Formats: sequence, C-alpha cells, structure tokens
Amino acid sequence: MTEAAYLARFRRRTIEAWAKRC
Repeated sequence: MTEAAYLARFRRRTIEAWAKRC
C-alpha cells in the first residue's frame, strides 16, 4: 500500500465520519 492510498483511505474515513456526525 502506498502512502497516497493510506492517506486517501484515512481522509475518506474522516469525511464519512464527519458526514455521519453532522
């Protein structure tokens, strides 16, 4: 797994969490 993929996955999870929280 590349750093970009890891970052993208983490970012996507964060955005999803934010959307659910809001």
